[in-house]
Amino acid sequence: MKKILIALGFTFAAMSSQAALTFTEVGTTISTNTYNDVIGVGSGATFAYGFLSADAGDIVTFTNLASFTEAGYTNVFINGVDIFSNKTGDGDTFSFVSAGGALEFLFRDANGVEFTNGNSSIAVVTGSTYGFTDQFLLLLDDSAANLTDFDDHAVGVSAVPVPAALPLMASALGAFGIARRRNKAKAA
Repeated sequence: MKKILIALGFTFAAMSSQAALTFTEVGTTISTNTYNDVIGVGSGATFAYGFLSADAGDIVTFTNLASFTEAGYTNVFINGVDIFSNKTGDGDTFSFVSAGGALEFLFRDANGVEFTNGNSSIAVVTGSTYGFTDQFLLLLDDSAANLTDFDDHAVGVSAVPVPAALPLMASALGAFGIARRRNKAKAA
């Protein structure tokens, strides 16, 4: 019985593993545009900017939200070799296993200006607050015009700790199997 309880403990630990996609705020900026097309807030909204990080082994997924942008410029989001445009590919995703630490990505606008993780032109907001399934939304304010609107390109970010949970789940199932085999041997 004791071994079954230990195995159950491993199982619950495996099932409760959480992805640690974290946001470290560096500062805030204020929107001066009349309306943000991505999340629907008006002028004067305060947006946080800073660094988005993930734990090693988390599966991080970026989702292009092109249909929520209103930029006249063509902006792109780049992570490694995958590129999303704010004009096409709405709903396209790109996933990778995080090495841990700050995520490496950038936005590039039509003027060639690049905005990397932590830049004050990228607002980071919690997706669920605005009805999105992503853990966080990255909202770009490109270098066009003098408006601060953060709706020139939007990308959702989520993380799942699948690889970290699998070995723990396998050990729990193995412990169940050993306990069952020993019980059968005692009964025979």
